[in-house]
Amino acid sequence: LFIKFSSSFISPYDQALYRLNHYAYSERWDSVLRLLRAYPMDNWMFMNYANMALANTGQLGDKAFLYKPLGEAALMVNPNPSGLVRMLKSDINYTVGCIAESQHQAFDAQVAYHKELGIQTLKRLVQTNIILGHYEVAEKYLSLIGQTMFYKEWADKYKVFLYNDEAVLADAELGKKRKSLINDNRFAMVNGWISELEEIVTVNPDNKEAVEYLGIAYLLGKDLDAFEKFVERHYSACNSTVVPGAFQQAIVLLYNRDEEKCKSYQIDHKVMDEYVRFNEWYEKNKNKSDCKNVMAAEFGHTFWYYSKFV
Repeated sequence: LFIKFSSSFISPYDQALYRLNHYAYSERWDSVLRLLRAYPMDNWMFMNYANMALANTGQLGDKAFLYKPLGEAALMVNPNPSGLVRMLKSDINYTVGCIAESQHQAFDAQVAYHKELGIQTLKRLVQTNIILGHYEVAEKYLSLIGQTMFYKEWADKYKVFLYNDEAVLADAELGKKRKSLINDNRFAMVNGWISELEEIVTVNPDNKEAVEYLGIAYLLGKDLDAFEKFVERHYSACNSTVVPGAFQQAIVLLYNRDEEKCKSYQIDHKVMDEYVRFNEWYEKNKNKSDCKNVMAAEFGHTFWYYSKFV
């Protein structure tokens, strides 16, 4: 669908990126994660795909540190003019509900790389314009897609939403993203991506993908002050939402095993016991030249390791 030339002319790394893009387009999130397990997590695009797949399968707050993230760019790669990067940024923004920015990135990818990305960008432009209520624009894109042999059925499915706010809001995917729209007239991302996430979760605290992306962003930036306010708002005692695993690790570190405070967040005792073991291992190995490697072998998948060694 996307590759117009022989795979023998591109590197294994680039082949992996094309496959990841295809899996993301097809919403084959398990295939994304399975492919990434075969590669070293040594670049931000791989990290971005891993975290997006985790978010779309409800696992980001539990498993983000399994895929060796490195800084906030592990969630959103820095700007780059390539078509794949623009489409990746569109996909991530769509996942969390930054719809205007998702549309912006998809439009740029469509203009510059329409042959490389095929129907993918047109579909995204339909989705974002419907969510934004720009029905006339969505209708024009649907008219184009409806003329194709393979995607007419898809176009017919989305025509149901044209000029029908009630249908949009009732749809599990489109409705959640419509409810997450920020109600002010400004350029997308003008205050940065984390500020955008903060506004989205304020508008729609039920947007789990945005909530977990924001919490992980605070942890990757090691901003525990912001994270503390975040968990107080989204996972307090009056909130029945289960605290994800990585957030539990951060709470235990934040409150230094304060049992009453941890109890208020219903922290699993296994997490508290594991933190005790982490500190025991660190004290035993901290003066060794290979301390970081020793700790990574046992705790490299935890926020505790990330906070101390990354």
